Amino acid sequence: MNKISKIVFALIALIGIGAGWYFYQNKSSDGEEKNLAVVYTVEGNGETKFDDLMDNKLSDIDFTVTDPHKRINDSYKKHFDSTKLDLISFMPTVNVEKMKALFTKEPRLALYSPFNMLAFKKTGENKTQLMHLTPEAILDIAGITDEGVKAEFTAMFKPLDERIEKVFGGKKSYITYNTLDNDRIMNFEVTFKRPEKISDFVEQFQEKFEEKFEENK
Repeated sequence: MNKISKIVFALIALIGIGAGWYFYQNKSSDGEEKNLAVVYTVEGNGETKFDDLMDNKLSDIDFTVTDPHKRINDSYKKHFDSTKLDLISFMPTVNVEKMKALFTKEPRLALYSPFNMLAFKKTGENKTQLMHLTPEAILDIAGITDEGVKAEFTAMFKPLDERIEKVFGGKKSYITYNTLDNDRIMNFEVTFKRPEKISDFVEQFQEKFEEKFEENK
């Protein structure tokens, strides 16, 4: 690679399914209806099933959970003394080896890699829902059109959804969308002189990037 390198940085305003939900809320009535997220719904409290899936049933299909956020509703209760949820857990999930290969072809896939597996149960409802963005929606949001990349990325989700259906079960449905906002601001490029240690540049960039958010509150 040249001394001048380009890295595509993913800018995620709302993590994983949250960003997808934003697009769903702001969809228009124009265009072909597509599946934004797949939803699995089980009766009662499905927390044990969800935790078993995420903790024990993904490694043999080469998926890894990174930086898990279980029972965020407990933090809501602690800090705000109120919650309308009995459960909400975000579990960033990724197939590391397959994504490494895909990144060399399409760095914009970093936008949703890892992507979130979300489980939640509303207080007063006798059902638990597990959902994640569909690969087709991720590709659409990121603006990826390469047919080979699209085929590889989409195929990667098949064993995952088969495992969800086997372990978590429940009724399968979809959240849909028609079109996406044209100005999504989901990625941008920075040109720089490649240092000896690329990790140093990434670390420094991330610090400056986060400081700007703090400065602007």
